[in-house]
Amino acid sequence: MRELVRGNLSPHEREGRAEAQTVLTPPPVSFIRDVLPALSKAGCNAGSCHAKAEGQNGFKLSVFSYDPTSDYAHIVKDARGRRVFPSAPDESLIIRKPTTAIPHEGGLRFERGSETHLLLVRWLREGMAYSVTNEPALQRLLVFPKERRYHKGAVQRLLVEAHYSDGSVRDVTRLAAFASNDKEIATVDEHGMITIGALTGQGVVVARYAGLVADAHILVPADRLLPGAQYAALPKNNFIDELAYAQFQRLGLLPSELCTDTEFLRRASLDAIGLLPTPKEVREFLETATSAYAGEKAGERESENVSGSHSLTFSPAHLPGEDRLTARRQALRSALVDKILARPEYADYWANKWGDLLRPNPDRVGVKSVFTLDQWLRDSFRLNKPYDQFVREILLVEGTNHRDGPAVIYRDRREPADLTTMFSQLFLGTRLECARCHHHPNEKWSQDDFYQFAAFFASVKQKGAGLSPPISAGTETFYFASGGSVKHPVTGAVMSPRPPDGPSAQLGNEADPRRALADWLIAPDNPFFARAAVNRVWANFFGRGLVEPVDDFRISNPCVNPPLLDALAEDFVKHGYDLKHLMRTIMESRLYQLSSTPNETNLADTRNFSRAYRRRLPAEVLLDAVDDATGVSDTFAATTVGARATQVWSYKIESQFMDAFNRPNPSSDPPCERDKDLSVVQSLHLMNSKALQAKLSNDNGRARKLVASDKSPAEIVTELYLTSLSRPPTEDELQIATDAFSAPDATRQTATEDVFWALLNSAEFVFNH
Repeated sequence: MRELVRGNLSPHEREGRAEAQTVLTPPPVSFIRDVLPALSKAGCNAGSCHAKAEGQNGFKLSVFSYDPTSDYAHIVKDARGRRVFPSAPDESLIIRKPTTAIPHEGGLRFERGSETHLLLVRWLREGMAYSVTNEPALQRLLVFPKERRYHKGAVQRLLVEAHYSDGSVRDVTRLAAFASNDKEIATVDEHGMITIGALTGQGVVVARYAGLVADAHILVPADRLLPGAQYAALPKNNFIDELAYAQFQRLGLLPSELCTDTEFLRRASLDAIGLLPTPKEVREFLETATSAYAGEKAGERESENVSGSHSLTFSPAHLPGEDRLTARRQALRSALVDKILARPEYADYWANKWGDLLRPNPDRVGVKSVFTLDQWLRDSFRLNKPYDQFVREILLVEGTNHRDGPAVIYRDRREPADLTTMFSQLFLGTRLECARCHHHPNEKWSQDDFYQFAAFFASVKQKGAGLSPPISAGTETFYFASGGSVKHPVTGAVMSPRPPDGPSAQLGNEADPRRALADWLIAPDNPFFARAAVNRVWANFFGRGLVEPVDDFRISNPCVNPPLLDALAEDFVKHGYDLKHLMRTIMESRLYQLSSTPNETNLADTRNFSRAYRRRLPAEVLLDAVDDATGVSDTFAATTVGARATQVWSYKIESQFMDAFNRPNPSSDPPCERDKDLSVVQSLHLMNSKALQAKLSNDNGRARKLVASDKSPAEIVTELYLTSLSRPPTEDELQIATDAFSAPDATRQTATEDVFWALLNSAEFVFNH
């Protein structure tokens, strides 16, 4: 505010002249507006300091100031006010300890004479106000520059502004906390000074102040950008390619070449249905491709149109030769995609993936309950149930754990808060777990958001046999009954149902709140649902999501290509949440069909999809691949004869192989995300596995049958390559492998087994590429 201050009057002025000058007087200090942000900047309410669950040396603050009322009480009133001394502010413990005037386990937090020190002194002298009269509320936080392109090695100072309800704006850069999501792209210091690294890519720096966050986006292009005509000339199969190429152009990346037909066959089959192509399928696909590219009649006739959306017809002859070849290749691959997605293995593969996310521990909920949920998942994918219907059936289930699969989820997650954690992560792609106890450190979500979401599940009731681990065999019924409530753990207020960033639910007295949640969730304009779904499916086909981790959408973890994610989500909604349509769209894109071999522009690219990323096969898929290649199947308890690993319905069913390759621990709470990295344990398991050696030497196995055939060594080697790697060997590979048959002391049997063993232990077999 401005204040009129009169100076000393001179004799002349005392005769009638008066002079005044206008000076700025700082407003009264507020605990909420001024002191808490200063303490947060000093780190006093960090989880490693006084915000520990038990506090530190008898002094406790809330994490990130999520409970300011409690923080004020602990500072001003706790222990009879021993931490504050208003009549002599510098003698207060809240100043003496952080300035190390007396020993402080947390060390020096701010200097004497610093702005924070002077602010606290003023606050103490003014009477330690919690808030001031008509104090405006903080509404939003902005950071400048919001988005900018930087050269490598550049430096930029950020400006952070707080905007209040009365229209006032404050520069809070000094009090904001900063964090970079990728320190190889850019680092940021405590003052908001950004230093750009030496890598090409995108990053984000997040500024946090008083519970709000704002982001500054950083784009670091390659040292040498390529002409736009080069990108315009790139072949495009659908909108995915157009939006991906636009991103590559901004970053100076060129996509890799197209993968070979055999690579595409293997990649698509493993990604979509978890199945290794057979030698017969590889030969037939190569023969069809050869005929198609040669323009023979055999390649120009229509193929069997399995799904009704594609047929093997080629572009008109008037197209240029290269374009005609591209069109023929795309038609061939589109027909293959339809054929793959129509196979029955599709349901088992995707049900197994969703089992990771929903399947509980059978020791907790009961073996029959887990089986019921598993069968519901498999039936859902056999029917190609629309994703919105799939989710609605989970959210609104009423029934028993021995008849209705989704009821098992409610048997496992028995409290509204537990359901909130799971469903927000799965269906919103947002991890609200942090907001269960305190304000989310890197997002806008508060405890209010968490418990308002939990209120949707307050009226779900149970009756019947509850949990009795380790058996829990009883039947339990879940149903809606009005009257339930969820209370805020700090304020004790009864929370009204409201979805994150959504309107409060308008409910009748006897209405199930979950129906309002489901309606909001699957609405076409929902900002979370479709994006979370397409991102999860995308990650299956590319090895990582457009947002990674796939269930962690937040301002500090931005999407690498927002226009592409939005377009995929819009197309998904437009086509009725059809998962197979989404998968078909992804697999038909040229982006999905790129080679994993990098070029000079994309060698360091690990997140923008300018090349295919090699990724280890999941445990079940790899075991099935070994079984299919060797011709000897594993047997699993509690399954039908001849069941595949992807049909195993419980993690309690023993398999040392799958456990070695990171099948989720059966005691883990879902959702379980798998460790995708290759480990020494896995390599040693493949190299030394007695079970694998037994399959290689089995009398009914593929190796023994090839030995007993009249095939030449070259034909045997070719068959082994087609079986394990889905391609014929190169000339050099064929020469090296056939030499094993003429090695000293080698027999036809030992040479065949040795070559087969080497192929099954190769990275090309273990990885999809």
